[in-house]
Amino acid sequence: MPTRYSINPDTLAEFLQGDGTVLPRNNHHANWVGLINDDMKFKRGVLKAVKRFAESKPYRGNREAKEAKYRALLADLNAVYGLDVNVEFDADWDTDKSSGASRCYIATGYIVLSGRASVVTFLHEFAHALHGFCERRAVKWSMNLYKRTFPRSFAKLATNGNNHMATQ
Repeated sequence: MPTRYSINPDTLAEFLQGDGTVLPRNNHHANWVGLINDDMKFKRGVLKAVKRFAESKPYRGNREAKEAKYRALLADLNAVYGLDVNVEFDADWDTDKSSGASRCYIATGYIVLSGRASVVTFLHEFAHALHGFCERRAVKWSMNLYKRTFPRSFAKLATNGNNHMATQ
């Protein structure tokens, strides 16, 4: 008799990828290197919004100034996609801690950023608001957009093992 598994419906989506395959919890991340596509298309207005954000030098300024830049980008992306995503900044945001605890609450349209101020992390969490739970789609959208709009910073990234985390 085959083994039967009980799956909590609240966490099922975490295991489903865009193609419907089910992956184990410890292997649900997509390796971003294989998802880079220089010909990837973005909705009209996205590249312009993120390039404007890049020109604002989002890594410069105090915390308040950086938050304002991220909020302006979010407003632009919301306008392009017709969304109403909100962002909150944890107390440890813009510190030397990892941004890995950042998250997107898809059902409520909230992105919470924590740790290091990271453009890649912000784009990744917005991609979850846009594409849902599919890690592969979120990684593909965010990393290709980052490569197009922050090419020098992108060139400095390194893959962190076999998962979707990129580090400088």
